[in-house]
Amino acid sequence: MAVLLSAPILLSITLLISGLAKLGAREGTQDAMRSLRLPLPTMHASVASVLPVTEIVLALAIWIPAPPLQVLLTGLVAALMFTYLVIIARALTFEEQVHCSCFGTLASPTVSRT
Repeated sequence: MAVLLSAPILLSITLLISGLAKLGAREGTQDAMRSLRLPLPTMHASVASVLPVTEIVLALAIWIPAPPLQVLLTGLVAALMFTYLVIIARALTFEEQVHCSCFGTLASPTVSRT
């Protein structure tokens, strides 16, 4: 039972910290998107504005006690985490170091295996 409860707690904390750290760092998020070579550069400003709020809402919403909603939100969080994993795994294949504000100013800006 503890394992079933620890996953949403860890995801919620991670999303909340990430979203809060990015709230005031819109330009840093856009720089990270350029550094990570994400497609659709014209959308980077919009995504940088919406992403922190989305992470915070997901972090809090997964605790709403409505099973159908929780299943939907769990799927959204899993898709978001998988997307992040693919983006970082791809960045690790670049020859030059990539700088990412994945957690705003709270973490090292250089993408590495750790």
